[in-house]
Amino acid sequence: MNDLSVKKMVAATKRSANGVVRNQVKLFAKVKECVDLLRDDETKLKEYKRGVLSHDACRSAVFVMFKVALATDLRKFENNLPQSYQTLYECLKLLKEVELDKFSELVNDGTLHKKLSKSDLKKLRDQFKSEVSTVESKEDTKVSNTLEQFLEDSKSLTEREKLTFAEKLGESLGANALEDLVSYFNEVLEHRNCSTEV
Repeated sequence: MNDLSVKKMVAATKRSANGVVRNQVKLFAKVKECVDLLRDDETKLKEYKRGVLSHDACRSAVFVMFKVALATDLRKFENNLPQSYQTLYECLKLLKEVELDKFSELVNDGTLHKKLSKSDLKKLRDQFKSEVSTVESKEDTKVSNTLEQFLEDSKSLTEREKLTFAEKLGESLGANALEDLVSYFNEVLEHRNCSTEV
């Protein structure tokens, strides 16, 4: 490359990149094929995975390929999804975030399709994350308000009614849940005591 023509450099780089992409496609196909053949033999599958991942040249790419190839729920939809292992990995992350029913709905309504890019999927995942965090925030507020109302209402109960309620609650909760509830209840009472002292 004695000639410093940028056009020739760009063309040569693109040819090399195309070769890399073709090889990644072949590699992903081989990983899926081997995973499918070994899926029912966990020992051999682990041995295969360990052997391939020991090769430094492709460790990170093959790790992602394995994740996708092993994701049976995702693979059910692979005819309707992009073929790039990296984009499929984003699909796998989305699947874990929205659960199978919602993911299936997204495939069926065309939101998820073959031409979707990795960046499109990241945007979609961000959209769902913000929707989930908004819902969780509203639920947390609702629970907090409900508990506050309950604590306020419980002031009018007789001691016997409070004791009966506590016994029934204790019977219905497991030990860890009961400890968490008592701990939370104590925090609320401490907060109230601190607020009234100020």
